[in-house]
Amino acid sequence: MAGLSIGFGALAGLVQALGLLRWVILIPNLAAHYVAPGTTELQQAMDVAIFDFANQYLGAGVGEHMGYLFTAVWTALISILLVKDHRIVALGGLVIAAGVAFGLLEPFGVALAGPVVAISFSLWAVWTLIVGVLILRGERTRTVGTMAQTA
Repeated sequence: MAGLSIGFGALAGLVQALGLLRWVILIPNLAAHYVAPGTTELQQAMDVAIFDFANQYLGAGVGEHMGYLFTAVWTALISILLVKDHRIVALGGLVIAAGVAFGLLEPFGVALAGPVVAISFSLWAVWTLIVGVLILRGERTRTVGTMAQTA
């Protein structure tokens, strides 16, 4: 299970990075082309269409939707690995994973999904900090040993 969690964690980071990279690579070029002297209205309309497509596909589809899915699975797997030695942290992680997964309903018009996923990701940041502190405090040996036995 530890290996599986590593895979989902890597996928979560990858898809979120792909979604965010559009702001660094694609959008500045589109903006520069949009305001460049001599750009026609048709070219500006194409820039807007590419911008809209990139936001929907890379932002909402890849970065958010797939990012929510992989982050929720990673969080749940890590929580399962922690449940024996850190029950409260593990249960908190499972609740947070469910909240992040609830964000998958946002494209389907579930209005509550946006606020729930925003709160869940805020809690997720605190939860990952707590897990990191457990590791740094020396809980690593026991936690890693438990993970190795589970895998």
